[in-house]
Amino acid sequence: MAKEEDFQAVFERLRSMLQPYEPDLALKADSSGNYSLDAAYSEKYQREVFFGSAHIKKNYVSYYLMPVYIFPDLLEGLSVGL
Repeated sequence: MAKEEDFQAVFERLRSMLQPYEPDLALKADSSGNYSLDAAYSEKYQREVFFGSAHIKKNYVSYYLMPVYIFPDLLEGLSVGL
């Protein structure tokens, strides 16, 4: 089973993949185990739209990237494991 320090290393790498987008998005959370970004306000949804995040959970590290649901071609080139 992975160790807590492994989770932190994975989380830091995933956060570093999201951070370049931070200037154009709204930072919602940035702590040692939670990093989250929202896109701009949407007239359609009447709120900011979730963009992506990384979280350390009890038994895993989660990574959410919502643009892949709208643009599935973004998944091309991703490793099978991810």
